[in-house]
Order: sequence, then structure tokens, then C-alpha cells
Amino acid sequence: MTEKILKLPKFPPKEEYTTESFLDNTQIENLDKALISALLKLREISKKLDDYSRKKVERETIYKHKYREFLLTAEGKTESQKKLLAEIACEEEEIAVAYLDEVIKELTRYSYNLKTEIDVIKTLGNNARTELRL
Repeated sequence: MTEKILKLPKFPPKEEYTTESFLDNTQIENLDKALISALLKLREISKKLDDYSRKKVERETIYKHKYREFLLTAEGKTESQKKLLAEIACEEEEIAVAYLDEVIKELTRYSYNLKTEIDVIKTLGNNARTELRL
């Protein structure tokens, strides 16, 4: 029987746990620039979400129309055979709808991240203004 040895993950040295990569809360102009940049990104993502949502509705409509049309003309012996033939014939449209759905989910997750980033920047800005008594 062989022994299993557990290995701890390699943590970075303590020197790498610094706040240098974060915004310096004493530099309010940097906070403002970061806030504006994040807001512009959020607007861009919102526009993309709208565009992809509209595309998804269009593709779903095309898919449903093609599915129903093929279902009426399918030459299967049973209703379930007709449905399977219609699904096979509409696979490409179904994949397009699934793809658009995934893009929308990813953009939504990204927009949530941006909203969180905006909240953090706002908090840092408020803290800096309080410290400087502005």
C-alpha cells in the first residue's frame, strides 16, 4: 500500500501581499478616473447585453418558426418521430440560441463585477474625502 502525501499549495511570499496594486485613496483624481472608466465599461457592457438579448429573441423566433413548420411537414409515423425529425432539422438554430444565451450570461456576470468595482471605488473615494475633510 502506498502512502499518499498531501502537499500544501505554494503561497506567495508575504512581500507580495501589498496594497500597491490598489488605488491610493489619497489620490482622489485617480479614484475619479477609475470610477469614470468603470462606468464607461458598464455602459458598454449594458449596450452589448441589449444587443445580444435582441439577437437572442430574433434567433428564438426563427428557431420556433422553423421547428413548427418542419413539424407540420415531417413524415414520421408517430408524433414523437416527427418531433425528433424537427429537432434534428433545427439543430443549428438551437445551437445559435444556446450560444447567445451563454454570451448574455457572461456579459451579465461581467456587469456584476463592474458594479462591485464601482461600489469599491465609491467607498474608497468617500473614505478619502472624509480623511481629507472635503
